Amino acid sequence: MPAHPPASPCLAATGHGHRLRGCVAALAGLLLAACAAHPPAPPVADLPRLRGFLYDEPAPPFQLRGTVQITYRGQLESGELLLRSGPGDAHVLQLRARMTGSLALELRFDDLYLLVLDYVHETYFRGFNDPETRLDQFSTDLNPEEFRMAVTGRVPRRVFEEGGGVYNGAGEAAFSVGLERYVFTLDAQGLPQRWVKLSGGQEALRVEYRGTVEVPSASGPPVRLPERVRVYVGEARPRLVLGVREYLPAAVTPLTAADLQLPADLRERFRPQ
Repeated sequence: MPAHPPASPCLAATGHGHRLRGCVAALAGLLLAACAAHPPAPPVADLPRLRGFLYDEPAPPFQLRGTVQITYRGQLESGELLLRSGPGDAHVLQLRARMTGSLALELRFDDLYLLVLDYVHETYFRGFNDPETRLDQFSTDLNPEEFRMAVTGRVPRRVFEEGGGVYNGAGEAAFSVGLERYVFTLDAQGLPQRWVKLSGGQEALRVEYRGTVEVPSASGPPVRLPERVRVYVGEARPRLVLGVREYLPAAVTPLTAADLQLPADLRERFRPQ
């Protein structure tokens, strides 16, 4: 007669209770072996490729010098740049004339208010920092958090994780904020090459990078940040161009409510837009 095949662990013991315990033990052994062979995958945000792309809040303040081209009230303005970025998505951008060094345009803004000081025409604007205002003043809807993201090429880890951040393994990372989708293209070192903002599945704006600047870090090796930033809104000519020469180590203080008001020494000269 043909030999019977060996009994499985589930049938080796006699009695129903013994058979059930044998089945459980065998399955537990198989699961433990599988877990040992395939440990749980780390969170997406902890992948080595993304460690230079994400940062932990609060964002450090910074200052930089360079050049700027900005679309302001439908006209392209350019000059020397001083940008100060402080806590709470507060920013001060100053544009100075290249030949004379005189202050031509100053923007002060946080996540609530925007103050524009036009020293050439001696006018000012103060209002809510909302999409309609940004489009009217700069032809670009780049909110304060997106502005910091464009300048630094970095994303807060919290925003990435809460937005369902994913990485496709081929240099593309994406996450969502509300109804907007952000898709970053990263190079082999995890540094950004470009990113797009999608609204309703359509490209709302595009940011492209060229070169990097090494910035000293008090807690580790130098950080490589973008040297040239271009912001496009569906056309060949960029709406905003930043060229970074150097990052400055000086501390940046938060903007106060008074900083977002027309300065007292300008009230007699400047008129509303």
